[in-house]
Amino acid sequence: NIKPIVQFTKRRSAIFRSCFFALWVAADSSFASFDLMPASARYAALAGAGVGWRSGADAIYVNPAALHGAPSFDVHFFYAKPYDLQDLNVGNVAGRHRRRRYSCGIGIQYFGNDLYRENQFLAAVAIPISPALLLAVSGRLGILNIQHHGQVHSFLTDVGVIVRLTANAAFGFSAKNVANAKVGAAHEPLPSSLIVGVHMAPFSHCVVDFDLCKEIRFPLDVRCGISWQVFSALALRIGVGGEPSRVCAG
Repeated sequence: NIKPIVQFTKRRSAIFRSCFFALWVAADSSFASFDLMPASARYAALAGAGVGWRSGADAIYVNPAALHGAPSFDVHFFYAKPYDLQDLNVGNVAGRHRRRRYSCGIGIQYFGNDLYRENQFLAAVAIPISPALLLAVSGRLGILNIQHHGQVHSFLTDVGVIVRLTANAAFGFSAKNVANAKVGAAHEPLPSSLIVGVHMAPFSHCVVDFDLCKEIRFPLDVRCGISWQVFSALALRIGVGGEPSRVCAG
């Protein structure tokens, strides 16, 4: 377990928060791990928006229902050193395979360093209930390791939905940790969150995503992202978010 020495009065990003607390450990404390992490460069450039976008293998970290899309098979890799901190690493890998009646995906996510490590192993399946409705469920095995303080694990469940509204618009819904999983001997509740959003394609090479994300411990985060496919190998993206305030591009 981890003891916070200083409490922030305003929300900071999950990565900075976890990094800060990982530097201060004590045996008699509690701290919830397995916060939402950056899923990919795509979602980072859109300020995290895109819960209704059937994007690719990286969707397993945002909305498992979005795994059911084109192409039928893809592999995703992502790695970053946030805030230019050399001892902090964030990375994941994911793969997806789509069949006619269902899509499945697997992923591995890593966060931390030698002192504090969070590993998550994910498996998800998405099933089309009708031409306009996709349902999905994802299981996450989270393993937390703190040097000199041992290792604990927990199993988390996520669900996702995508509803096709029109030929160029879809509604997305994703709920994280729906079973209210806990971790450690103190049974510390792990973070739960709800994301809803709309994905629109007003033009053939342009998509717009508008999301609302609510983690139970923090204020509502309003996200908006725009992606323009210049040509097949190049996409330009920009996004804004409200909690914390940010402007992103990629």
